[in-house]
Amino acid sequence: MKKFLITNEELKAKLAVANGVDYIFVDMETLGKEERQSGRGAVFNKHNINDVKNITSCVPQQNSLIRVNPINPNSEKEIQDVLAFKPGHIMLPFFKEKEELELFSKLTKNKTSRYLLVETIEALELLPRAQSLDLYDKLHLGLNDLSIEMGYKCIFKVLFDERFLAAVSFLNSQSIPFGIGGAGKLDGDHQIPAEMLLTHYTHLGSQAVILSRAFNTPEIWTDVDQGIKKELTFFDAFIKNLNCLSNSDFKKNEENLQSLLENFS
Repeated sequence: MKKFLITNEELKAKLAVANGVDYIFVDMETLGKEERQSGRGAVFNKHNINDVKNITSCVPQQNSLIRVNPINPNSEKEIQDVLAFKPGHIMLPFFKEKEELELFSKLTKNKTSRYLLVETIEALELLPRAQSLDLYDKLHLGLNDLSIEMGYKCIFKVLFDERFLAAVSFLNSQSIPFGIGGAGKLDGDHQIPAEMLLTHYTHLGSQAVILSRAFNTPEIWTDVDQGIKKELTFFDAFIKNLNCLSNSDFKKNEENLQSLLENFS
């Protein structure tokens, strides 16, 4: 499973890639985000073009991913500014209309990998059309904004919504690689265990996940061998062991997760 780490710190980025992180995620998205996600415990990173410059200069091109703002009047300039540093991937968040994807594709096709963050109901419904028109290269299904749009206070309830599952079914039927959401450290102090989520993501067909803020705490980077290296080795071993699970094992985890989510509104 591919792993994203959100950071604008060069040393963290280098160490993360050296220890198996696939994408260093520079997050420039600010437009409308705080208004949408206020009170949801979300992280607002507010990275900038200098962070793009620094990260793209310190990790291999294929490991750099830049999330820009949703399409807006300044999108062309913003994307051109990012492209000047030749990132491996540019991610478009919070889109709803085909025309937004057409503009994004026009600005980025053959210049970088076009990565979509699918996090609106309209975006889920747009996936078949976007695929037929060749408007993206990779995609990730985001849970935060989807949960708001769908009316769930707990973001993981999205995983059992029929609209979300219809999109997942389409992607799997077309053999389109995709990622889902994020997850914290294994054996961490979470109301919903990361192990349970990662098992269900895998069952749904996910091939990528965003590492949560738990992977950005100071203590995990103080001693690399006992910190980030140990956590990522543990993570990869857990994912590998999921290959040994039977369909009934996955189904049992799904039932347990759904039962646990009933305790959340």
